[in-house]
Amino acid sequence: MPSIRAALLALLALTPAVAAAGTVDLSFVFDLATVNGRLPSSWARLSYDREHQEVFVLHAGVVRVFNQAGMEIHRFGDDGDLGGIEAVAPLDSGEILVLSNVDGHRKILRCNFRGERVGELKLSGLPPAVEAAFEPETMVHQGRTLYLWDARHRTAVALDEDGRFLREYRLDELVKTDPRKRADSAVFGFGVDADGDLLFTMPMIFTAFVISPSGEVRSFGKRGSAPGRFNVVGAITSDEKGNLFLTDRLRCVVMIFDRSFQFLGEFGYRGEDDGELIMPSDLVVANDLVFVAQAAERGVRVYRVKWAEPVGPATK
Repeated sequence: MPSIRAALLALLALTPAVAAAGTVDLSFVFDLATVNGRLPSSWARLSYDREHQEVFVLHAGVVRVFNQAGMEIHRFGDDGDLGGIEAVAPLDSGEILVLSNVDGHRKILRCNFRGERVGELKLSGLPPAVEAAFEPETMVHQGRTLYLWDARHRTAVALDEDGRFLREYRLDELVKTDPRKRADSAVFGFGVDADGDLLFTMPMIFTAFVISPSGEVRSFGKRGSAPGRFNVVGAITSDEKGNLFLTDRLRCVVMIFDRSFQFLGEFGYRGEDDGELIMPSDLVVANDLVFVAQAAERGVRVYRVKWAEPVGPATK
């Protein structure tokens, strides 16, 4: 009997390869590497330090830091002192926040620029109902605000950099999810744009959501295998212009939409040649570079975006 992986690859082979369109031109630049060559990894989690232009790659409990040339310059977490690392958020100050499982409890550890533990970020001011059961597993830093996502309770909170509570987002209340169909609305992707909008993907209903700080909900997405359509949509993030980037794990592409949800193009497609992807999972975008984590020990692939013309409205 064929393996699940073989069956998946056979299905992926039916997906046509279509070049990125219109307003955007993309080119493969390099794979993240060490002095020994391309760094293999599967399902790595990515974050980006905009102040120092460095990408952080979390894989197998170790955080590796790469410069703009795609070379590893530092690593930490392999000595076990930080517990089971689940997410990393570099701050503009050079300090690094690490969401970690320490002795069965999730904590946010403060680390210096070397990744050495110097303290703990204590959360304060959380609503009692949130504090009693909050179990964040994802962390994003954006605009001097820290965002934590608890997938089990489908709740996100926004905090300042000192851990003080700012806002709460209960996803099921905002998007009017039917509790009886929660499995159909599982969240695969969570991100935050430069305006503080929360970004979610729900692949089972072929939809992506953008939720403003005030709770306004917008959504987009259509099922299908054609360019711009959702099959198994995963990670979601945005660039400095507000354009949205989403991975589709099954079609093996990264799709780009403007802030009005107009489809701009996509790139990747299944394969092992330069520029091709295998089940893209996480991604970050900064300074017109797109970093894409993959499955099957394919590591992190880097692309450069060149805009052929201005895209998206100037303001919301």
